[in-house]
Amino acid sequence: MKLLILSGLFIAEVTSLLVDSNTPVHLLKTTNTGLIKDTKLGLFDRRTISKFLNSYQTLPSNSIEEPAEISNYCNVKYNRVGKILSQVNSELSEEEDSFGIWETLESWLGYEPTERPVRQHTPTPDVIYPEILVIVDYEIYASFDTLNELISRLYTFWEGVDQLYAPLTNPQFKLSIAGVLVATDPDVFEFLRTSSRFLFWSSGIDYEDTKYSMDSWLYRYRSTFSPDDYDVFIIITPSKDSTLFSSTIGLATLGGACNIDDWSQKISRGGLIYETPNFKDTLTAAHELGHLFGLRHDESVGCGNNNIMAAINKRYNTEWSSCSQEDLRRYLSNYEPTCLYNKPKSLKM
Repeated sequence: MKLLILSGLFIAEVTSLLVDSNTPVHLLKTTNTGLIKDTKLGLFDRRTISKFLNSYQTLPSNSIEEPAEISNYCNVKYNRVGKILSQVNSELSEEEDSFGIWETLESWLGYEPTERPVRQHTPTPDVIYPEILVIVDYEIYASFDTLNELISRLYTFWEGVDQLYAPLTNPQFKLSIAGVLVATDPDVFEFLRTSSRFLFWSSGIDYEDTKYSMDSWLYRYRSTFSPDDYDVFIIITPSKDSTLFSSTIGLATLGGACNIDDWSQKISRGGLIYETPNFKDTLTAAHELGHLFGLRHDESVGCGNNNIMAAINKRYNTEWSSCSQEDLRRYLSNYEPTCLYNKPKSLKM
């Protein structure tokens, strides 16, 4: 399977990623008075993107080097996920999931069992449209000479991820970029700054803490970046996980799509992936999105380690296991993440 489209000549014929010239790119900058947002439109115009695609394979001169453990060898094994965050209970039936706490409240509320509310089931559509908010670390931004070059790389990268989802049916997947947040200085997302835990340990960030910090940040700025505008988010960072002896290159909240928690003040619908300015590890991005759509690791459900949702994966694992497809069916049926069902703005115009 060809994952990346490198020639701008064919972009109009083969593209399926939902994005257009109205897809916003928000440039974020800190000042003495707070955060400033400069929103750019037109950067995802396909004619503009095609102009830059021919230079896709040439790294910027000030790019960040890839660590040896995931470079050069197509059969190198590596960790996808160190932890799965906020795991949903996949064993619950639809009825149990809806009314699991109801029985503990019946005596307080004075209801009889026959008076339980009837849950209205929302049928799963033939096509679902995950709208992704892409969050770009400052170090990634700083490695490119121009913003157009960065956006062109992002476009090609997510087009490759979309192609990995293309074989899925019942329902079909059509990925959409809801918008891009770009940190133009290192203070925008302070929790993405690298730090050294020990004198003998290389610098990095704690992936789990970073993910939780972003959950809180997005909730705090929800009036600026409305949760209604995106279904999931993915943080892209070139910083390695600083957890001792960790080789984790991504994590995500299992079943997190559409999640917002007003009590804890978090928008916990996202994940984080390690990526360099090469933007070539589409498999990890597809894997972490899979967790957000309720997919567990293949090894934990008896489907081996030769597919996309394997925890210890190989570069050539580009297909979905039967376990992943069953997990997806169960998640969509039991949890009804209806934010995935509405068509993105690019299809409504």
